[in-house]
Amino acid sequence: MIAENETLDFSRLRQLTNKLREKTATSDETIELLMILLNEDAITSDQFEDFQNGENVEQLLDAALSMSSILLLGDVLGKLAKQL
Repeated sequence: MIAENETLDFSRLRQLTNKLREKTATSDETIELLMILLNEDAITSDQFEDFQNGENVEQLLDAALSMSSILLLGDVLGKLAKQL
């Protein structure tokens, strides 16, 4: 989890998610997205290591898209709830 004094950069998460979805993400951007998800406990360190070792890559990238979408949805819902 990101430390309390830090906040998740949802704008960057959105950019990286879109790039991964469009299959235009560089290797560094993909790793950056996975690191964000790892820090948010959305993936495990074992999954991240598997990715680095070239194991279960497609499955993990599909899961990364799902998890990042859930985090982004949470952000939108949180903003809507504040407006009520």
